[in-house]
Amino acid sequence: MRPYERLADTEFEDLVGDLLGAENRRRYERFSRGSDQGIDLRYHRGQLLEVIQCKHYVRSSYAQLRSQARREAQRLSQLDSQPTRYCFATSHPLTPGNKDELATIFSVWMQSPSQVLGRNDIEALLDKYPQVERRHVKLWLAGGTALQALLNADVMNRSSALLAAIDRALPLYVQTPALLDAHSKLGEQHVCLISGRPGIGKTTLAQMLIADAIRQGYEPIEVSYDIEEAWRVLDPETPQIFYYDDFLGTTTLGELNKNEDQRLVGFIAEVSARSNARFILTTREYILQQAHSLYESFDRSKLDASKFLLTLDSYRKIDRARILYNHVYHSERLPEMVRDSLARENRYRQIVRSPLFNPRLIEAVTAEYGEAEVESGVDFVDYAASVLNDPETLWRRAFEKQLGLREHALLYALATMPLGPLVDDLQRAYEAIAATIGVAVEPCRFERALEVLDDSLVETDMQEGQHIVGFANPSVEDFIGGRLRGSETLTREIVSSAVFFDQIVGLSRLLRKEGTGFSLQRDLARRAAELLDTETVSWSRFQSSFGRRSRVRERISPEARLEFLIALLNGETDSELEAVIADRLEILIQEWDQGGVNASAALALTKRLLEDSPVRPSDSFLTALRENMVAAAQNATEHRRVGELHQMAPTAFAPGEFQRITEEFVAEAQRLLEDEPTAIESREELERYGAVAEEFGMPIEESILDAAAAEYREVEEAPDIADWEDIDYDEDKESRYEERAEEREMDALFERLADE
Repeated sequence: MRPYERLADTEFEDLVGDLLGAENRRRYERFSRGSDQGIDLRYHRGQLLEVIQCKHYVRSSYAQLRSQARREAQRLSQLDSQPTRYCFATSHPLTPGNKDELATIFSVWMQSPSQVLGRNDIEALLDKYPQVERRHVKLWLAGGTALQALLNADVMNRSSALLAAIDRALPLYVQTPALLDAHSKLGEQHVCLISGRPGIGKTTLAQMLIADAIRQGYEPIEVSYDIEEAWRVLDPETPQIFYYDDFLGTTTLGELNKNEDQRLVGFIAEVSARSNARFILTTREYILQQAHSLYESFDRSKLDASKFLLTLDSYRKIDRARILYNHVYHSERLPEMVRDSLARENRYRQIVRSPLFNPRLIEAVTAEYGEAEVESGVDFVDYAASVLNDPETLWRRAFEKQLGLREHALLYALATMPLGPLVDDLQRAYEAIAATIGVAVEPCRFERALEVLDDSLVETDMQEGQHIVGFANPSVEDFIGGRLRGSETLTREIVSSAVFFDQIVGLSRLLRKEGTGFSLQRDLARRAAELLDTETVSWSRFQSSFGRRSRVRERISPEARLEFLIALLNGETDSELEAVIADRLEILIQEWDQGGVNASAALALTKRLLEDSPVRPSDSFLTALRENMVAAAQNATEHRRVGELHQMAPTAFAPGEFQRITEEFVAEAQRLLEDEPTAIESREELERYGAVAEEFGMPIEESILDAAAAEYREVEEAPDIADWEDIDYDEDKESRYEERAEEREMDALFERLADE
């Protein structure tokens, strides 16, 4: 059975109209409930007047449906023009006896019980006319339970949160041309970058695309922290769809991990060239623009070719009206008076026409309005309009009037943590902050605070058997960040109470956003120095280990931590911190000799030391770095980094040494390309061998590169299974949304809601 419970009553009516239109080869007019006198759909030509009444009674009893049918028969008898044919359609399952009884109620207008359509009849018509089902997304986009059945156990386990999110989003989703446009972009480019302002529906659109990809056999991979997660599990033999939500940061453009921009662009190029891979990214439009100016690799890439910009203009007025309608229709907690408030004098228009309208705020408004507002006489439309004009009022009200200091402390702690911290890690941060701001740290206090906040301002989840916590949506995080930026005393206390190095990184980003009237750089630097050796609370979602994939700690390397500390100093002198930095540089030399070097982070550190540090790198530091990088250089990427070091610090190399390294690299590259090109880990890496050789001034012959690429393609190519059938909106239905009819249709929509 299809999931009819996802449909609003208007969507069920449209479905019936499309199915019977296909069956009878005619177009049915649609009517509002307020003035229909028993008519939802009508076909009138000559002497034929066909009337169809639709009852979406998916959660009601047959007795209720029968009572409603008797009322409809009464209304029919009062029509000036009596129908020559009448059909009664419902989403409720009917027995043969039920159909006979309903046909008897409408015997004046029905010739046979076959004119009563129950759920099984709707199912049969959908099987007969699949093109109609394709136009009604909610019926064929699988939800969480159905999607689980399509995935093997380990994929289902790590994708459970994503599947649950898709399941929650489907009933509220309003199909717009954006879905088809974005899917077309994904099919053509294999990559779709969904961009737009906060709350506009980027994540929901991405989830709809992912649901269909899973249905076609794709394995979903959600990237949570770093594109390296995707590189680790990229499998040329398996159809995969990768999803990187807010890949440039949820509240501001955070500093990507070192060279992540290049690895991300490389991954996009890799997916673009594969027939059985897809990649969906979301980000805010203004952050994407910042990325173009900050990261040269983004500016050089063809990233914009895959961009799909989702704007408020992507939602027509009728789309916005349906979004509001669906949230109210599917809500089980909104009082009945809300429906009357929206329909009265068409007051819903105040919400739909708001320039700040977006789906996320509608979700928040319908979730937050309740008994307190009703008792105090706050009208729903007035409340919604005030929130749309200033969404901060929603969170400020909850923060100041409904929450205590322990909940405040937990929100402050979460704002300092990286994405998706473990509950235990968050508790440690919370307890330190609570003690600092004067909240008693007692048994169960943290659990009680989390219980109060869960499913309102924060949300908890289970991933890979681990409990994690996050903000319910980015606007809450924005609000908490604003509270910190507005109070120097509070923020200084939180800096001093940080227990993880990652928190200093998070606080630094929070304070940089939009600026503050104070500077805590020195406080941050001193606390960072004290926390250099703390465990990390950052996570990588996927890691292959003995064939299993799990969520693992993604330690911030010692090189990256030290580079961050120097950046906080911003070139200023501080004798105590300079001593710490000098001492740490010597420790790094010893660590490199024992266990290798993180070349990418070490290069960033060296650049910072040479350009923006009161402490300069010693000769022994540069020599040790050169020796370890050269010894570890096993592929083109690592050899390119050796070249970067030579360009940055040529004195680290002996005379003629870099020339010898280059010659050895090019000789080995040419051997690999000629003898065993498929031993190279990816086609992108294969192409990089040629590019690096050319950068080093010793280009490889084009014929060798072309032959290697051709051999690699033969191995990696696979048939494209992602063949989405052509889907077009019904032109008749589209014509109903023309400007001159749009407001009449919206008015009828909310008249229907009130009448329900």
